[in-house]
Amino acid sequence: MLVSVTIWIIDIDSINSAQQNFVANVFAALKWKDDRLAYRGGDIRKYKLADIWDPRVQIANEIGFVRKTMPRRVPRSAPMEQ
Repeated sequence: MLVSVTIWIIDIDSINSAQQNFVANVFAALKWKDDRLAYRGGDIRKYKLADIWDPRVQIANEIGFVRKTMPRRVPRSAPMEQ
């Protein structure tokens, strides 16, 4: 499954050249298409979140505090509007 990742640097709050680190606000968006969840007619299907694949996002190599805001969204299988 192909997962696309987009990262935007929103703001660099500070740069410390002596300690070789910086503080920044970033926005990360992950997107993928799981054809197993495609609408195939009939009623709306409901899935448990544990039954749907979603990538585990980890922030590595950080120094100090990292605030993560990652709402978990569950896709709905419904007909596409035309």
